[in-house]
Amino acid sequence: METQIPKASTDNEINIFEIINYLLKDKWLIAVITILFVCASLVYIKITPTVYDGFFEIREVDEEFISKFAPLNLIEVSSTVTTDEYFLVITAEKLMKEFLYAGEDQRPEIYRFKKNERNKHEVYYRYEFRTTNMEAKYAQLQKAFHSLEETVKEKLLNEIYNKRDAIDFKIKNYILRAEDDIKFARSQYQLEILKRIAYLNENALIARDLDIMESRPGAFDEVLSNENVIIMNQDVQRKSADVKFGSLPAPYYLRGYDAIEKELYQLKKRKVEDEDLFIPIMPELKIRLAKLVNNRTVEEINKAIELIPLKSNQFHPVSYDLSQISYSVKLVNKFVIILFFAVGLIVSCIIVLCRQLYRISKS
Repeated sequence: METQIPKASTDNEINIFEIINYLLKDKWLIAVITILFVCASLVYIKITPTVYDGFFEIREVDEEFISKFAPLNLIEVSSTVTTDEYFLVITAEKLMKEFLYAGEDQRPEIYRFKKNERNKHEVYYRYEFRTTNMEAKYAQLQKAFHSLEETVKEKLLNEIYNKRDAIDFKIKNYILRAEDDIKFARSQYQLEILKRIAYLNENALIARDLDIMESRPGAFDEVLSNENVIIMNQDVQRKSADVKFGSLPAPYYLRGYDAIEKELYQLKKRKVEDEDLFIPIMPELKIRLAKLVNNRTVEEINKAIELIPLKSNQFHPVSYDLSQISYSVKLVNKFVIILFFAVGLIVSCIIVLCRQLYRISKS
């Protein structure tokens, strides 16, 4: 029986049944070609590395770990040094923030942390990645996260050191200021004492010239009628023309040279260490200086640095467990097999139809 290729009908339709009949005659050829394509897909899958999607969760450290920073968190700072009530408070939130920033600063294209919330009180970050070698990726993550932890540790230590040095500088500067204030107060006192001594010497000479040994009633009137009135204070003389002497304070020399010279004697024999007793502001200045000198904030900070985990290998700014990484295999393999199967089936059908066309053309 002569084989004929299906011809298009007058309405340009193809006889589907005849095409199916041709395909069924060479069904074994179609099956073999399709199987070859499927085998090729298995070889492709075998030589292509398996891709794994992995993730793990990063949480804030617990209260027990934060309690290890108590030696630093509880250091109070004097209001005379800084406006901060405490030196530096390290919280779980601060550690998490520094860790995330460290990841973004180093390799933003690699460290992708996605924020998640199970509820208002439980917030965590999810780190997702893709790899073809789980063991190599585990080692890489260990090294990378250790580097991030060291970065956070270094940044926090630098922040502590810088703040400590700033406080130390302020304290030393305030001590110098307080000492300068004390020196200035003493110099002003010495200046006033010199002025007082000069004033007393002048009045003592006047009292001796007027032979006023002791203060006595009526001495002021005697001075006004004395021929030596010119030795009176010029300011008293100037005002005498306009103001009654009864309204002016009596000149100091009217106290008598005996009292004036005794006051001079007491001033001259006054010891330097006793002078501070006569400076009203001196107690306040000395108290302020004593507080600054006895300030132990810097020493407390240095002790705290040795006690907190930043100086040990047990420092972890966040909580995570690389051994709890969850992996999932991408469903690429199934799609590859299906794709190769479909391509093999189509190619085999085309080959069978082409063979039939070739036979018909030869006949």
